[in-house]
Amino acid sequence: MQWQNTFQLVSVGRLIPRKAHRDLLEALALLGRSDIHLHLIGDGPLAAPLRAYAGRLGIAQRVTFHGAVDEASKWRLLRTADCFVSASLYEGFGMVFLEAMYAGLPIVATDQGGQTDFLATGENALLVPPQKPERLAAALTSLLGEEALMGRMRECNLLKVQTLTI
Repeated sequence: MQWQNTFQLVSVGRLIPRKAHRDLLEALALLGRSDIHLHLIGDGPLAAPLRAYAGRLGIAQRVTFHGAVDEASKWRLLRTADCFVSASLYEGFGMVFLEAMYAGLPIVATDQGGQTDFLATGENALLVPPQKPERLAAALTSLLGEEALMGRMRECNLLKVQTLTI
């Protein structure tokens, strides 16, 4: 696999301004590491501009734009990732967070929206203010190499998601 020995980030969402993928790309660039790869699942009107922006940031080779995928492909990517990440400005509830929890992923996300009802910093996620790519990058950095923390977050998400579904 071309991403072997890399830290795999995955994000799921329509490529629209509210999802703030630009901030996510900036955070990846700020990390300045070639051993981190971002998988963006979703399509939308910002697909081409975001690809171009990744190129301008010099990180195009570290981002895979998967576009719209079928459910099986989405779950394969979720289950092989190391961390779910979202830079969204706001989520009403955010079903994608439940999917990430169900896949047992640690989560790095923004601290505004419905996800704050079930995501807690240090427990099952790291939450940062929206529109702060540097804070997003710092949160991701704090997870890198921290297997114990990531393991606790994985376990917490696998348990907690069971209480959030019917």
